[in-house]
Amino acid sequence: IWDFVDAILLRKKKQAFELLDEALEFGNPILTLISVLYKDAKQLLQVQGCQSEDISKSTGLSGWDIKRAKGRIGRYSNRELINAMKIIREAEVGIKSGRIDDYMALDYILVNIL
Repeated sequence: IWDFVDAILLRKKKQAFELLDEALEFGNPILTLISVLYKDAKQLLQVQGCQSEDISKSTGLSGWDIKRAKGRIGRYSNRELINAMKIIREAEVGIKSGRIDDYMALDYILVNIL
């Protein structure tokens, strides 16, 4: 899951699609993949947009979360991250309401974010 999310947030398109297939083969639940991606995109936005010297105090994130986010800074603008979060949330709601097939939702997310 972590490699899949890293590939997306580092804009490694080919790797993201390959790791998606691998994650599904290993039986990772689709909503888990979507949830982790949303959480990490949000954390990246928090760290990237933070103006404070004490990121942990300002965001409430752990040192580990901040370190992971810092390694992804600059690949997406803040606006792109906000849009990505909206796309992810729409797909999640679509799955839960039965409007979107869960496998199609993941492809939709990747195509629209990457």
